[in-house]
Amino acid sequence: MERMRYVSPEEFSKPFGEIGWRAYQLELVGRPVATYYTGPDTNTLSWPGSIEFDELYIKIARDLPTTLVGEKRIQNQERALLNATTVTLLDANEADDADALEFHLGNERQFEDYLYHMRKPKRVAFVRYDVQASHTPVGLEYSFTADNTDVVGDATAELALALPKYYLFPERFLNWMANHYRDSQLRYEMQSEDELSEMRQLLQQLSRGEVR
Repeated sequence: MERMRYVSPEEFSKPFGEIGWRAYQLELVGRPVATYYTGPDTNTLSWPGSIEFDELYIKIARDLPTTLVGEKRIQNQERALLNATTVTLLDANEADDADALEFHLGNERQFEDYLYHMRKPKRVAFVRYDVQASHTPVGLEYSFTADNTDVVGDATAELALALPKYYLFPERFLNWMANHYRDSQLRYEMQSEDELSEMRQLLQQLSRGEVR
């Protein structure tokens, strides 16, 4: 029996359909577990997740690339990944997105400034990592965003990963994603191999436009 399904409410998808995107809410036995946006060039998966901001650099700059492409392609490519990464963060004390700070991690001074801000994780409300390493042996391009639950609260905080259309979400990532749900019961349920496999198949179908 299939436990994973999707819904595409009209009010949810209409704004995206007008610009070539479709939005789907993924549900596990009727409970929302993720939102999937598929567009002409990019697919994005967001979910009600949380991540420790004081560990963010290690998890996103090292663990996530390894999860996406495997350890072999990451070995000895730390500098290439650093040079390919731009980080945008929003200070919790700033009023709006216009005050967001941007750091190119390949620049030594900007990298130090970035580390300075991340040493005070409770002052960072939101962060985005843009990695453009498709021209390197890593062969990877993605954007990762995270809300800080310590700042915005549990009710609205989300994590999201955007990948190029040609790169499907690997099951290794879905397992990583399952470990970063806010809700402990959902985290437990989504670690099931059956649920992860079913989600991956559903994402592949939606990415190809095979809407039931």
